[in-house]
Amino acid sequence: MKGQSLSQAALSGPTLARPGRYRRSLMSRLLVLTTALGGALTVAGAGAAPATRTDLAVYKYVDLTNSRDPNISKFYVGDTVRYSLQVVNNGSLAVSGAALTDVAEPGLEGLTWTCSVVRGDAQCPAASGTGLPNFSIPRLGADSELKITYTAKVTAVDPQLTNTAQIIPPAGITDINPANNKDTVYICTFDVNRPRETTLTLAKSSNGPWTVGQSGALYTLTIGNEANFDSQGTVTVRDLLPNGITPLSSSFAPAPNWGCTVSGQLVTCTTSQPIVATKTVTITIPVNVGAAAVGTVTNRAAVGGGGDPDPIPNPATCTPGTGNPANQCAQTTTVVTGSTPPDAPDVPVPTQCSNLYGLMFTSPNSLSGRSINLLDPSTNAVGTRVATLPTLGRHALTSAALAVSPDSQTFYVATDAYLGDSDALWSYNSSTARWSRVGGFGGVTGRIVRMAMTSSGVGYAMDSDGNFWSFAGAGNIRLLGKLTPSGTNVPGFYENGDFFAAADGKLYLLSAQTGGNVGLWFVDPRTLKAEYLGNLTSTSGSVQYNGLAALPSGIYAANSAGNLATIDLATVTLKTVGTANIGSADLASCTYPDFSPRIEVTKSAQKVGGDLSTPVVQPGDVLEYTIVVRNSGQLPAGGVVATDPLPEGVTYVPDSARVNNATFTVYNGRQVNLGGAAYPFAQPVGVCSLSSGACVNQVLRVDTTPGVLDQEAVVTFRVKVDDPFTKADSKVLNQAVVTYTDGNTPPKPIPSNPVDVPVNRPVKINAIKTVQNMTAGTPAATTGSGKPGDVLEYCITTSNVGSGVAANMRFADSVPVNTTFQLGGYGLAGQDIRYTGPSGTQFLSAADDGDAGSLNTGRVLVNGLPARLEPGQQYQVCFRATIK
Repeated sequence: MKGQSLSQAALSGPTLARPGRYRRSLMSRLLVLTTALGGALTVAGAGAAPATRTDLAVYKYVDLTNSRDPNISKFYVGDTVRYSLQVVNNGSLAVSGAALTDVAEPGLEGLTWTCSVVRGDAQCPAASGTGLPNFSIPRLGADSELKITYTAKVTAVDPQLTNTAQIIPPAGITDINPANNKDTVYICTFDVNRPRETTLTLAKSSNGPWTVGQSGALYTLTIGNEANFDSQGTVTVRDLLPNGITPLSSSFAPAPNWGCTVSGQLVTCTTSQPIVATKTVTITIPVNVGAAAVGTVTNRAAVGGGGDPDPIPNPATCTPGTGNPANQCAQTTTVVTGSTPPDAPDVPVPTQCSNLYGLMFTSPNSLSGRSINLLDPSTNAVGTRVATLPTLGRHALTSAALAVSPDSQTFYVATDAYLGDSDALWSYNSSTARWSRVGGFGGVTGRIVRMAMTSSGVGYAMDSDGNFWSFAGAGNIRLLGKLTPSGTNVPGFYENGDFFAAADGKLYLLSAQTGGNVGLWFVDPRTLKAEYLGNLTSTSGSVQYNGLAALPSGIYAANSAGNLATIDLATVTLKTVGTANIGSADLASCTYPDFSPRIEVTKSAQKVGGDLSTPVVQPGDVLEYTIVVRNSGQLPAGGVVATDPLPEGVTYVPDSARVNNATFTVYNGRQVNLGGAAYPFAQPVGVCSLSSGACVNQVLRVDTTPGVLDQEAVVTFRVKVDDPFTKADSKVLNQAVVTYTDGNTPPKPIPSNPVDVPVNRPVKINAIKTVQNMTAGTPAATTGSGKPGDVLEYCITTSNVGSGVAANMRFADSVPVNTTFQLGGYGLAGQDIRYTGPSGTQFLSAADDGDAGSLNTGRVLVNGLPARLEPGQQYQVCFRATIK
């Protein structure tokens, strides 16, 4: 955080951001003296003018007594802040009517002030008042001072809420030092109810209603930041213009420091300028209004980046007020009327991929489709027929798989084999109303039952046995291999179903049994791997779900009985829409939703064993680690794996590992036993949602209830802190890592927050003293004997038997009564004391000569050796004395 006052850095004091009294500089005093002398000489002359020069000054500071941080001016919304002003006349000329002004940025209310005379011939305008202290000062005598103190309530977030005071001399008076006439301080204000991380919001409006062809039509977007701190990095706004509305330019600047580019109907605007905390920025997008927009058009936009932890939503699918996060989406509806004159030229209508298409049966309970029709996703009503599958001779081709190109102009069906011809790919061009045979599928088992085309124009098809093909509009049909399911206790692929393509080119597959369950899978065409995401129970026991398609309004599934349902990907459930129609073999669309899981990993530690009367962690205590894995995205995550290396300085507590309170889990199709003495999380293990109980798969469902443990995975284990604890940093450091099947090889690791547990390492010192009769040659022992004249050697061994590092070691031992300390006892002058420590042996002098040893009033002293005594280390001090 920056300083609070523009001249505070070199100042210090217990509670104030400025010193209590101003001291004039030597130059200031000389100027004042010169003024005084000049005035005296002028008075002596004929017709001399009165003195008109002085030095007024104002100094401002913030009282830190009420600050949330004693070193800086940090305040929360609702706090009371106290300012003080020193108004000083440093000159020798008294003035009347000097104007004091005090200007503050918005964010303060309920201001009250008091005024008092500190010294000299000064007068306050009043003893107290309300509002900012803006008033005329009746009198400021020479070398006088006033103090004005005022308080205010903080009402707004501002990283630098500035406040400037200024003193202005009255008319006719010249200030010889105007540099000290103004002073500025600022405080940093925060709102504890606001997040620390950037939290972007978006609001949208238009200046409609509009008329086709009018000028000046524009959309206005307001980007806000609800956090306590400014955004950091690039902020991006994506605005998806409706049909018939086009940007006025292909690139433009909607506001200072912003730039916009256009791709089709998508306008992308970015800025690296921070969005100030609690403030908003407005940008405008000028547009053309075309004839295709007549009626009511809805414009959708989304915002993200700038440090906001939530990814930028897809403007085509996000809805304001719903989803996570709801505040990053905005939309506005505008009425457009026809243009005048009526003979204005037509504007081409670009094709939109908002339609749902069905490969419809010709009779109920059929197994094959014969016509492509529009379907109403809100009622399930069968609409306009787009095409009927071709008839070759007397044979009417049939199909169970339908796909549509990204521009919705071309439809693809996989026709069933007949009269020796293989299963084939046919395309229908809606502009020419013509069918073409693109090519054949080789090696089909059963029939082609699933088909979809990605946004890049690459299509995929799958038969009822899992064989997988790719194709393009011009043909190039290739058998890629067989799709392989991964995981344990998963249902496998059933004979019916469909898939749709997401924005990233990956597929989501529906696999269904007649009268059975419906499985949802994530498919990566590059690896031919499928990851199980959950099961949708069919509400009807005699039908099969065989169609799947994505629209801006949701994901839709259709079954052979003509029912249409939406799929809630968060809960993996089906909800019926409308009433049943004749039935369909497949669904298709060219909407590509931007769906993905969003994994968050939170780790914590708690002391559960040892001395529970104190929260301080010490060697020998038991810690329990908890890892919570949450999916806050739009899709379940499959193949979820957790790894957590055992931290250094601890020992695993046997049989303490749990996943969702269970002693076993799964990994890559096999059960993993968590019991025993070996720590299990050093290697990857599968985890799943807590609501599933003990894991039989590795699926983490979407969680919509943060703060309630239900769909999260919960991993726990216990460790015992080593005793002695020898880590130099006195900490237990630990961090978990989670991955899921995201199509990357290897999957992208998602780390938890690091957990840093300080360990109090107690120092425990043990000392043993021995004596040896050097004259008699007896061995060292804790007791001994001798006669007058014998030389005794005393040795004291000090050991660190604790866990902490001992520092600033000081040794003292009294020379025994009836003995005389022996100078030069170790051979040479100055070799009076022998010290042996971790770094070796050295001899010390008993004189007070600067080394660590000395003899003072009959006590042998060694100070500062060793500098540190690590756990398990020891040192020894020896000296010799003669028996009297």
